[in-house]
Amino acid sequence: MHGVEQKINHRSNAERGIELEPQPKRGTNINDMEFRVGNNPKDLFSAATTEKAITFPESKLRNVCRIIRRPEIVLDIVSKHHATFMWGDVEKVLNRYIDDLTLYQQLEQKLKSSKELVLLRYEPVKNKDGSIEDHSIYTTRSIVESEINLVQLAERLNKAKSHEDYVLYQEWRDLKMACSDYMKQNLEECRPLMKELGVDPQHFAEQFVDKDMSLKEQKLEAAALVHQWQLPQLDPYQRKHICELREETKKALIQEWYQSFTEHPEKSHLIMTYSKADTAMLNEEALTLIKRDGIVAKKEYLHIIHKEDEDDFGGKITTKEEKYFAKGDRILFLKNHNGLGVKNGTL
Repeated sequence: MHGVEQKINHRSNAERGIELEPQPKRGTNINDMEFRVGNNPKDLFSAATTEKAITFPESKLRNVCRIIRRPEIVLDIVSKHHATFMWGDVEKVLNRYIDDLTLYQQLEQKLKSSKELVLLRYEPVKNKDGSIEDHSIYTTRSIVESEINLVQLAERLNKAKSHEDYVLYQEWRDLKMACSDYMKQNLEECRPLMKELGVDPQHFAEQFVDKDMSLKEQKLEAAALVHQWQLPQLDPYQRKHICELREETKKALIQEWYQSFTEHPEKSHLIMTYSKADTAMLNEEALTLIKRDGIVAKKEYLHIIHKEDEDDFGGKITTKEEKYFAKGDRILFLKNHNGLGVKNGTL
């Protein structure tokens, strides 16, 4: 959303199928306050003074009991983030909830022998000191079943090939190929008109190359056909007559979104895109439309964001990002803020 790379799931743990309750966060200020009055926030059974310090051990104990009752909850949590994972990912989640070493080892052993765990690839790595490190890849039985269902659904759709969009695409593709075949068979007649109509010779020739070749080989083969057929070259600034399906689709998407938005402003409206570039472009066009209608003010205010991250070697890097906001914009919060009364994911 608006170029933000963070992925936020607005659903609760229950809606996502996770049987654990969210645990309140304890910042360093809470821990410091507890230490000053003689409490130990690391001990679940220690006395607590602040509200967060009181609710944290209560919710954590309830979660520990749930994990003891069904250890596979840990696998559910890991698989919600990664379809495939290593054992270190399981250890991170288990360590988040279990502090006692003996209990941790018992639960880890139960997870390793669980029927829900599926080993995809066994990959032990030998270190320089002779120790063996496990880099094996795992998944869960539920993930495997879900992917099998997706494959079966794709096969059924492929056999049916009756979806409205696919039928329209087939008709367009067949018509395009029929026109190209006609022009190829009547080159002497069509060649003088190709430049006038803005037919790109390279694009035209690419319709007749072997698609099993690499992209580079296809380009070279098409260039050879252009020379062989003596196709006229377009002027440098001449508009090419090419049907850009991607661009036309984005125009249709933004128009359908705008029509739905104006007819039903009380509802939520969403455009699905494949790339960040498409997201940025469609967001910009949508913003232009709602600014034109006065839903969002035209005057903008600059807000500079400093983000801290780690590079591949664990070093701290800070990036600066400029974002513009206007009255009427909806803001997505990416962290909890008690002063503002918002939580991570609040829109």
